[in-house]
Amino acid sequence: MWTHWGFSAKFQMHCLLSMQSSNKATAVSTTGKRLRPDAGRPKNALLGRSLSPEKVTATFLDVGQKLRAGLSSEAQKTLVQTIENYRHSADEMADLKRLLAFTLETLGRYTESLEVLRPYESEELLGQLAVETRTKVQTQLAISYNNLGDHPRAVTLLKETLAAAKQNELTRLFGTIDLALARVYRKLNELPICRDYAEKSLVYFRESGDWLNMAEAYREVALSYSLSGNSSRSLEYFELGIQIIGDRSAPFMLGKIYTEMSGAYWFLRRPHDGIECLEKSIAFFDQTEHLLNSVIAYNNLGINLTLVGEWARAEKMIRRALDLAVRSNHVHAAGILDSLGELKILRGELNEAEELLVQAVAFARERNREWYVAQAMRNLARCYLAQGNLRKAAAKARETIELGKKIGEKNYANMAGLVLAESMIAEGKIEDAETELQQVEANEASSDFFVLGNIQRIRGLAALENGDPDLAVHYFYRSLTTFEAAEDIYHAGLVHLLIGTNLGVDKSHRAIKQLARAREIFAKLGVDSLANEAAAAIKKLESTVPTPGGKEEKKKNSVVSQLLTVRLAEAVASRELLFRELVAVLQQESPAKRIIVAQPDDRKNLIPFITHGYSPSESSELVANLDAALKRNEHKVFARAKNIEVLPLKAANSSGAYLMIFPQSAAQLNDGSPLQPLLRVMELGMEVVALRDRDRAAPIEHESSPYASNSLMPGFIHSSPGMTALVEEVYKIRSSDVTVLVTGDSGTGKELVSRAIHTLSNRKDKIFVPFNCTAVPKELAEG
Repeated sequence: MWTHWGFSAKFQMHCLLSMQSSNKATAVSTTGKRLRPDAGRPKNALLGRSLSPEKVTATFLDVGQKLRAGLSSEAQKTLVQTIENYRHSADEMADLKRLLAFTLETLGRYTESLEVLRPYESEELLGQLAVETRTKVQTQLAISYNNLGDHPRAVTLLKETLAAAKQNELTRLFGTIDLALARVYRKLNELPICRDYAEKSLVYFRESGDWLNMAEAYREVALSYSLSGNSSRSLEYFELGIQIIGDRSAPFMLGKIYTEMSGAYWFLRRPHDGIECLEKSIAFFDQTEHLLNSVIAYNNLGINLTLVGEWARAEKMIRRALDLAVRSNHVHAAGILDSLGELKILRGELNEAEELLVQAVAFARERNREWYVAQAMRNLARCYLAQGNLRKAAAKARETIELGKKIGEKNYANMAGLVLAESMIAEGKIEDAETELQQVEANEASSDFFVLGNIQRIRGLAALENGDPDLAVHYFYRSLTTFEAAEDIYHAGLVHLLIGTNLGVDKSHRAIKQLARAREIFAKLGVDSLANEAAAAIKKLESTVPTPGGKEEKKKNSVVSQLLTVRLAEAVASRELLFRELVAVLQQESPAKRIIVAQPDDRKNLIPFITHGYSPSESSELVANLDAALKRNEHKVFARAKNIEVLPLKAANSSGAYLMIFPQSAAQLNDGSPLQPLLRVMELGMEVVALRDRDRAAPIEHESSPYASNSLMPGFIHSSPGMTALVEEVYKIRSSDVTVLVTGDSGTGKELVSRAIHTLSNRKDKIFVPFNCTAVPKELAEG
């Protein structure tokens, strides 16, 4: 599950179900208390009757249909009645309970799901089952451990189960086990391994024609790409999952896929596509009884609508989510109160915002959910800052930062750091504010456009405080590019207002243009105070006549050129942001009326990347014609015919691009300066982005020496298949936070393997302490 500022839902509901253990009709409650011996026995006239094989098959088919339709409570009711009211063989009972555990899992009742299958931890009970039944039960048991966070136990059990399935040639079960392993490795954040198992499972599901599990496997592959930052690739696999379902009835699965797709669109900064996905997911979830999935979808839809400026509809969706969450008394209500509080901050309704956010913090603390506490506190700090209460804002921001560090939530710590820095500027502590901003930048904030945009906005405020409006406008322009890339309408309007009020009377025409855009945005959003402020600034500028140019104007032009170079040099958070900054610079500082940046796709065909002044169809046609002209080496003729200047952008370690400017005469800055110095900076920026991305994707490198092995693992020289398999296993678990048991006879190299795991792991900079248990008395070892 995803959200704009990152909250997810843990599904917790409560029920009591009876279950048999061993051969006795003993019932166990979900709280673990032993009930009276006859608590699980049938109570009606059907006592002792068995179901025919046909009736059992029909029950399984009925339950499967209900689960696909998202009617998990009805499926649970059917299973419990079947278990309690009829006599079953050991295998039949195990299959029914396995399906009951899965049903409870779909409801988010993970503890109860595990309790249903816990008796099958007993080898005695498992020994009564056929090999295939035992394999299925152990697979679901491992999934139950995984859902409750016991990932190492889940991996161990699934590996054992897979080995047993292979030994008994149960090929039809391989896909299910591989898919379960994919889920576990995703939880361990071992995304390549997750993807590997999910793709293996697809082979078996295709052979058997299991469309629903194929969709689930495609979903796992998509999530592995999404979580590793490749949202574009993840969308391809989500689409494959949707296509394989087709016209079949599977609203619960489709609802989940569309919700997760909206998250991928969020990270691609395509909120309108995300909105469309969430509308579809709500339509599917409304066909089911999965209330909390609807809560998540409604809230995320509200967050997206807030971003794109549809605030009335956003509030309607968020309040709908809140009504559903309060009805079920779910902790997710804290996150929804936070979403509503943030919307109130943007509207300037600060007292209402504070009340909602205080409720959110209290609600989350009552339920001991620190993640939700941090989420609401970072907005509460923003609220205090907007109210002008600098001391409370700074204190709440510091509290949020500390909590974020404690729970490992960098996103909220970064946002709180922004509040702290801005409050420091308001108090005149400019150097302290810059130190805080640098800490935020060092905290892996390069992919969060909200944070990046506000870092530049706050640096602009610091420059104003230092009396340097030219530098301030430079930072505001950089901030504007980032917010526009994220389609963050409110913050883009805020920066338009800051630019317009600080450009100065010598650039009154440009300032009025910025202020008019700010007034338009705030009028649409209904923020009357800011709309009126922009209107007043426009009226003041319209009465001012700019002074004719002279030496001072030339000096300013020189400063502007330097700042433009710096803008491009610093906009290397991503390739997209770099090119958007170039287009923004040309819009603001050149006579260009239309601009396109085109780059090659996977098939080496040019496609539009960033455009200004062209419709999508116009830009696609123009770029396709340029691509064809380049392949014929006729691009100069094409450029003259279209009155377009075509400028190549090349970098040694990055794919190239083409800049297209209309008209040709506009390929210069407003003061007549050539574009070549800026384009050279662009090419250097492309190089920086490409090299940094390559470093992130590269495997861990280790120091080498003339005496080092050529093996993938330090200390190992090998060529046998067995040792190669061992090295591959070590590489798979190198970054997982799991307990590893290394076994083997004396002298086979257990300590060497342990050292290799340590050397390849995230703890390689820590101390490795070997401990020889056999050389130490038992009592001393325990101490």
